Amino acid sequence: MKRDSRAFLSDVIEAGHAIQQAVAGINLDLYCNNRLIRSSIEREFTIIGEALNQLLSETRVVLPRSIRHHRSSAFATSSPTSTPSSTTDWSGASSRTTCLLFSSSATSS
Repeated sequence: MKRDSRAFLSDVIEAGHAIQQAVAGINLDLYCNNRLIRSSIEREFTIIGEALNQLLSETRVVLPRSIRHHRSSAFATSSPTSTPSSTTDWSGASSRTTCLLFSSSATSS
């Protein structure tokens, strides 16, 4: 039995609220040094991505090429063999690596 499209949208909203709660009152340093917080936030983003992918496949929306390309690079899942394709593509980077890079760029500014 197919899920109603509204259920996917509800998943996105609930995951967004969970992210807001997880980051409320924390700074980048705490986020980067707390694996539990990072993992929970990453899981919620995964839920958002999966719900949007299901919604797109259920509604059979055909996206313009420029949006398809942006969507594929922004929501790409990393695999053990994936590597970032450029310096701005973070799809293959771990959250810890991303934190270290953001932290070092913030201190060098």
